Order: sequence, then C-alpha cells, then structure tokens
Amino acid sequence: TNAIGQREDGLGFIRSIQGALGFKNIDPNSIEVVKTHGTGTDSNNVAEPAALNTTLKSFKATSLKPTVGHTLGVSGLLETCLLLDSLRTGIIPAIPNRTEQDNVYISEDAEYKGGNILSLAAGMGSVYSAAIWRFIK
Repeated sequence: TNAIGQREDGLGFIRSIQGALGFKNIDPNSIEVVKTHGTGTDSNNVAEPAALNTTLKSFKATSLKPTVGHTLGVSGLLETCLLLDSLRTGIIPAIPNRTEQDNVYISEDAEYKGGNILSLAAGMGSVYSAAIWRFIK
C-alpha cells in the first residue's frame, strides 16, 4: 500500500532494531540518540515511531533526510556520517523543517552527553537497517 512496503506497526524497523540490539547485546534503555530514517511520508511517519515506541524507552531522535534527500542507496550512510560528525561536537542536530514541537523528535539542537546511537534506514522493497554506534571519549 506504499512505496517501500512499510506496515503501520513498524515491523520491519522493529526486526532490524531488535537484531542490532541482540547482535551487540545492548540494553534498549541505553540508546540515547536515534537517527531516524524520517522521510516525511505518511507511511514512514506512522511506522517508524511505532517501531521506536515498541522497542525503546527514552531517547532523542533526529533525522538528516531533510538535509540530504534521497541519494539512492547511500542516504542512510551519509546521514549517519553527518550525525556522527555533529555528535563529535556535542550536538544532536535538530530535524530541519519540523512542524511539531516535542522532546523526542527534536526541533532544536540538543546536547549530546555520550551514549549509544541507533541509526535507522529503509529502502524500496521492505529493506530495513539498524546500526548501533558509541563514541568513546
């Protein structure tokens, strides 16, 4: 019913998040920052928060998709590199062009104090990825 085959319950993202957490044996409560895929499409705007709210407890979410757009298969990696560069300076970048204000999907830059980072991406044909990163200071 949508371009990448997303389900409203976020099952594709849930499976990729659980896979990344299990592979690294990471407690879901230890995720501090999430780089969402954040395409702004109706299907993604329902599926991604559903998955995050199912798998994680407390986090700050950002998205760099509004900055880089769709760059074919490299968008998830490019977004992650930009996020890691920003986090290196202690800043979780705000999501550009947000029309709603909240404390999770941030509209203003926030302080990054360290901790685990979850990076999500998705592609056509129900392809999902989740990677976990951590800065060692």
